[in-house]
Amino acid sequence: MLRKGKHDGRSGIRAGGGRGLAHPGARATDSAQTISSGNPDAKPEKAIGLDGYFEWYMQPRGYLSFGVYYKDLKGVLFTQSVFGRDILNTGGVDRSRYTLTTLLNRGNGRLLGAEASIAQSLETYLGGRAFQTG
Repeated sequence: MLRKGKHDGRSGIRAGGGRGLAHPGARATDSAQTISSGNPDAKPEKAIGLDGYFEWYMQPRGYLSFGVYYKDLKGVLFTQSVFGRDILNTGGVDRSRYTLTTLLNRGNGRLLGAEASIAQSLETYLGGRAFQTG
C-alpha cells in the first residue's frame, strides 16, 4: 500500500505499509562437508511495516526528505550450526564431521527509526565548470 498526497507544488507527503513472509530453504554439499537445511518445525517470519515521509523539492533541482519507519517482526528466523551429529548419516555415508546449518524461530522484535536525505545537483553551484574536460 502506498499513499502519496501533494501538499503544494514544492512538497509532498508519502505514506506506505506492507506485510511480508520469509520461509526457510534446504541444500546439501558433500564436497564441502556441509548441509544447509530447512526446518519443518520453523514457522514463517512475519513482518508488518509502516513508514511516512515528507519531501520538499528545491528549485531548480534537488530535494530534502524526512521520514519515520516502524517494523513489527514475529518469529524472527536465525541460523544455527551444529557439529558432530551422527543423525546426518544416511545411505552409508558418514556425515558425523559435517556442519549442519538450519533455521530456527527465535523471538519477536521491533524496529523504529528516522531518516533524512538531501540531494542537490552540483551544477547548481558550479555551473558548467563541473562537467568540463580537457
